[in-house]
Amino acid sequence: MEIKNNDGNYWLKSKEVEGLYHELSMEIMKNIVRRLKQRGTFDLIENPYVWQLEKLNDMHLITEENVKLISKYSGVAEDVFRDVIANEGYKIYQDSHQQLAQALKTNAQPNYLVQDSLNSLAKQTMFEVNNLINTTLPKAIQKNYKQTLESAVASVVSGTKSDKKALSEAVLKMYERGFTAFKDRGGKTWTVERYAQTVIRTTTFRVYREMREKSADELGVDTYYYSAKSSARELCAPLQHQIVTKGVARTINGERVLSLPDYGYGSPGGCLGINCGHYLTPFVVGVNYKPELPEYLENLTEEQAKQNALDKARLKAFDREIRINRDKQMLAKELGDKELQTKLKFKEKTFKTGRKSLIEKNPVIIKK
Repeated sequence: MEIKNNDGNYWLKSKEVEGLYHELSMEIMKNIVRRLKQRGTFDLIENPYVWQLEKLNDMHLITEENVKLISKYSGVAEDVFRDVIANEGYKIYQDSHQQLAQALKTNAQPNYLVQDSLNSLAKQTMFEVNNLINTTLPKAIQKNYKQTLESAVASVVSGTKSDKKALSEAVLKMYERGFTAFKDRGGKTWTVERYAQTVIRTTTFRVYREMREKSADELGVDTYYYSAKSSARELCAPLQHQIVTKGVARTINGERVLSLPDYGYGSPGGCLGINCGHYLTPFVVGVNYKPELPEYLENLTEEQAKQNALDKARLKAFDREIRINRDKQMLAKELGDKELQTKLKFKEKTFKTGRKSLIEKNPVIIKK
């Protein structure tokens, strides 16, 4: 009996949740740009400090508009996230339980209380995320707005830039700062968007793994199939497409079972550690058989897997820069700065050329 993936719509919907927080940040920034561009009684060039004061008086309007946006996006994100965790996550558990029960020839039924537990997890996670957003984001918006005004005025007063150039540069700095949520103990600054996305990503992946493994715990199976992909860290590479256990390594019916603790299981840099994309699927030795690997994975060596991991990191860096550049283009369009738009489009072409060259050199990195 071949084991199955059981992903369903899980990852598609989880990405949708992450995207909502980015959309929120960009909508807030566009609101600020529109407010900055709005013609008032005073001009940035002729009366920069009075212009600044006038724009500061608009603070309450910006806050009101963006509080409504925060409420809207938070509600949508919560609905989608609860669907991902409580419904899609439970489907993964159900399917895994059914397949394992079939392999063991048992009539054991899934534990329906698992969905209640997942629903509670989703509710608590979103409560924490929304609580942080509602308490920090309005203040962060006000702070960033003030800094943007100060930056634009300083550039104009120094006499080095036109009002349009000063405003464009101030807005790009606003984007680069983002809306700060807090600083962690290590001194790292977290934006609201980054914090929300990290919590969502960590929780969804944790649930994904736990729901695949839960049925094995319930039915007394401690052997798993370790997934295979084109890239792998040093401690994951030897485990790809192998049968593993969280216990002691052993041989069952001629099948060698590797021990996860021998490969750093439980440590951040070990197998299944931080940012590891591998997962376990319950596997009954002698009943289940490994899935067929696609051609590009069949003869993959450990060294190639590790090199692919490095190249994939470079690919992600290109994708990140392209995404940032497009955000800036969106803001440049709001500003009506055609010169900046042209400059950013040229920069995007450079990133795309580098990305294309990397893929041509190693086409495997665009595969899972």
